[in-house]
Amino acid sequence: MGRGYPGHLVTVIDDEGAEVPPGEPGEVAIRRTDIHGDPDPIFFLGYWNNAAATRAKFSGDWWRTGDMAVRDADGYLWYHGRADDVFKAAGYRIGPGRSRTAWSSTRPWPTAPWSPSRIRSAVPW
Repeated sequence: MGRGYPGHLVTVIDDEGAEVPPGEPGEVAIRRTDIHGDPDPIFFLGYWNNAAATRAKFSGDWWRTGDMAVRDADGYLWYHGRADDVFKAAGYRIGPGRSRTAWSSTRPWPTAPWSPSRIRSAVPW
């Protein structure tokens, strides 16, 4: 994903809205104020006619993007999927990639039924 645009505050937060340390997974969040504490001029004002949906996307001053990532020690974000594709089981975050890998590694199926090679061979073009 890269780094945030200069002047804008982008980080990774946990479920409670606290910033997580580098190397820990969380949700990408953008602060509604810029590095000077002024309202960020490019930040969206809210969802049209839906103040409740707008409030639900915020944890304090952090707007939750819905993207999951890990921030490295240099501040670069590494994409890990979408928050709405992930569920928790026994304290672990499990997404479609991990589920697909686990499912396709079982026998007797050599590949998952949605593998790109199978889809390409089934399409008549």
